[in-house]
Amino acid sequence: MSRSKISRSFLVVIFVACIIFLGYLDINMMIKGVNSTIGVHTKLIKVGYAIALIMLVLIYMFIKDKLYRMKIKRSNSLIYRYIYLSIVAIISSLLGLTKSIQTIPIINLIGYLILNVLIAFIIKKIIFNVSKSDMLSVLGMTAYSMLPNIIQNEYINLNSLLLSLFVTLSILILQLLIDELKQRGMKTKKYVIEATLLGLCIGITILLGINAFVWLILLIVLLLITVNLDNTHINFSKKIMKSVTQEKREQLYKIERINISKLLISILIMFIFICVFYFASRFIANSIPDTVSNDFITNIVNDINANDISNIRINIGNIKERLNSFSSYSTTYYLILYVYILFVEVLAFVLKRKYDTKSTAIKAIFLLVLAFVIITNVNLIVYQSMFTIMLILIAIVNTSNIYLNREERIKMLVA
Repeated sequence: MSRSKISRSFLVVIFVACIIFLGYLDINMMIKGVNSTIGVHTKLIKVGYAIALIMLVLIYMFIKDKLYRMKIKRSNSLIYRYIYLSIVAIISSLLGLTKSIQTIPIINLIGYLILNVLIAFIIKKIIFNVSKSDMLSVLGMTAYSMLPNIIQNEYINLNSLLLSLFVTLSILILQLLIDELKQRGMKTKKYVIEATLLGLCIGITILLGINAFVWLILLIVLLLITVNLDNTHINFSKKIMKSVTQEKREQLYKIERINISKLLISILIMFIFICVFYFASRFIANSIPDTVSNDFITNIVNDINANDISNIRINIGNIKERLNSFSSYSTTYYLILYVYILFVEVLAFVLKRKYDTKSTAIKAIFLLVLAFVIITNVNLIVYQSMFTIMLILIAIVNTSNIYLNREERIKMLVA
């Protein structure tokens, strides 16, 4: 068995164990009556969520089929479908703010809606990149859009949305980078641009609250789980070749024949940007005078200082309490996702499906961020939306891997 297969299998085993434990905590909390205060009205809302989710996806598929039968030009069809999805995302986001919409300033409300719609479409793009299924990608997008907003503090809400936006954007760019590196023999430098953009997004997530060590460990994980990626070479110009002696020319020819992993170059670029963003954020935080009274700026500086490596305090003793607190925000919803994810993982094992690089990377990000959040004293609610998004992504991406024909590499349910 190759190094990449062993690494992926090991990661999946850890992920499954984590999901089982989280599911156990959810069940334990429900048995103890942690959610006993939930009334009939709330339960009906949850049932309505599931029904509305299915109906909205079916309406989308009906619109798509109708446009196809009418032989509408593909570009126009895409515009009509995206208008529908945008309306669904906006209305769903507004409904999620029912309890606090009256107190939110109009500018903040517009910003909230824009961020939510952007995140929803990035989720759709991530799922479609793996599954090539329009139905599954719309399902994931709508499932996120319809989630209620549980954060009342405006700054924390903005921080949570921006963190979710740039984490999902990082996942999408990582997928595109992996796609690019899998195309062997390509002479373009597109992977350098994607690695640069990914480094920028990762740097922003560090400023927003994800510790730099999370991403540094992920870069190491990528080296372990990837396989058969493209290489590049150092090429010396004809002018240089003509200007050196025959002996040195032979040495340069040997250097040109050395295979350099494009992934290694990409990781080096990302590492540079992570370091630049980390030290730049520290410099900015230290440069702002203590006399500044702006609450927004003060909150940003406090977050940067809290995320400083030297300030991270690991507390192993309260891991279970932190996990219980993590689950308590949406015990039933998370439990449904856990059960479904476990079911699909077992099914994938029985059907001998391969663990692909992209889905394994998402699981690795989930595990690393969860570990960081649980063993430190950061504010859990800021990361709640991001964790929910990643669980939705994992559940749907795992589903797409089930119906992927392992021998012919053909999608069996392309919607």
